[in-house]
Parts: sequence; C-alpha cells; structure tokens
Amino acid sequence: MKVLFLPVDSRPCNRLFPKQLLEWCGVECILPPEDVQDHFTRPSDWRGIQDFLTAHAGEADAWAISLDQLCFGSLLGSRELDMTQ
Repeated sequence: MKVLFLPVDSRPCNRLFPKQLLEWCGVECILPPEDVQDHFTRPSDWRGIQDFLTAHAGEADAWAISLDQLCFGSLLGSRELDMTQ
C-alpha cells in the first residue's frame, strides 16, 4: 500500500514521525521533496506542491492531505492575515 502524504508543515513531528510510523506498518509514504516544502517562516512553493500532487496522485492507494499546507503553504502560513488570492 502507498499513501500520498502532504504534512501540515516540515517539522519532524509532522513530516518525519508519520512517515516512520507508516513505514513501520509496512506502508510506503510518498512525501513532497523537502525543497518545495516550507522552511520556518517561508511558506511552501505552491507550484511545487501542485506538481508533486499531480505527479503522484495516480500511484497512491490513499491520500492524507493537510489543507493548511495545500491552501496556505504551512500551518504558520494559515495564520497570516495578508494572503492574496
């Protein structure tokens, strides 16, 4: 089984630990490349996230997608007040 996983942000508790748990259970975890994910206060590259999801959507048996990451670039980004459309 493969899970397409888009974590809420790049902190280890949200990216690394769920991946390790899935792999310990025998489930392959497909994560976005680290270079397109957020870094501290810099939000994710939304085009890179979009490309990642498009490229891997068909090979996954299940999806676990954070809407904060998808829509705002991270949990911290979802708290910003100056988001543009």
